[in-house]
Amino acid sequence: LVQRQSKYPMVPIAQALNTILAEVESPTQICYARLNEVGNRILAKDVFSSIDLPNVNTSIMDGYAMNYALNHNTSSIGSELGIYRVVDIVTAGNECNDEKQTELGQGEVVYVTTGSALPRNADCVVRVEDTQVIDDDSIKVLASPSRALQ
Repeated sequence: LVQRQSKYPMVPIAQALNTILAEVESPTQICYARLNEVGNRILAKDVFSSIDLPNVNTSIMDGYAMNYALNHNTSSIGSELGIYRVVDIVTAGNECNDEKQTELGQGEVVYVTTGSALPRNADCVVRVEDTQVIDDDSIKVLASPSRALQ
């Protein structure tokens, strides 16, 4: 192994923060400006949207959406680490309304890209890196899927 050392020494967080704050001007007053005039300005308070956009759960990675609850206690096809049938492909930017959303059954997955809508009953996404393509319609899950949906 080659020992590497940064030419920039580590400093305590408090010292780093003080160094940064010494170089930055503090806001002095609150003013109202048009949207096209707000460049290089700081918001005086947080801004919140009155609507949820997007209005569906979306994937934070490329992978295969599945319903873990339907599959984790079974064996063979559809088991947690097993063979799954790819029933749909959803890419970011495609309109996804309730009529078009795929409902996942046991042993089924939907291929999703980053930012794409997830199937209504999906509760996890298996990363592409944790799968092996068997053929055009099926994959093998090689690692336990993440249960965290964003």
